[in-house]
Amino acid sequence: MPFDGTESPRILVLSKLDAAIEFLNDEKRWCKGSLLNLAGQMCLLGALRRAEAEDELKPLILNAAQEVTGRRFRSIEKFNDHAKTTHATVLTVLHRTRHGIETGRYAINRTARNTAVHRLWHGLRARFQPIG
Repeated sequence: MPFDGTESPRILVLSKLDAAIEFLNDEKRWCKGSLLNLAGQMCLLGALRRAEAEDELKPLILNAAQEVTGRRFRSIEKFNDHAKTTHATVLTVLHRTRHGIETGRYAINRTARNTAVHRLWHGLRARFQPIG
């Protein structure tokens, strides 16, 4: 049904976050220094990309990483590959992010959520600009 709430941006982002958590739930599936290695392990960014959640979740995860670790990271890769980051730290950050979204403490970035639509619109608009 169109108005049952299952297409709400928050629910969609949470389902993507849950997918990323599932990809990394087992420590044997997580790695540092590679998006995806030959053994099938992936880093946090690899999991976000696989879940198609990078744009929506990157700023929220970086915020949660700062809260959990007390350090500011410029990128997901820097957080994932930091010497003190463990698998448990990554899962703690992901669950902190989830809780922040659920409680409304972390706002979903409307711009990031609509990135694909935004690109399509501007691409079409550029094609149909009046000449002169």
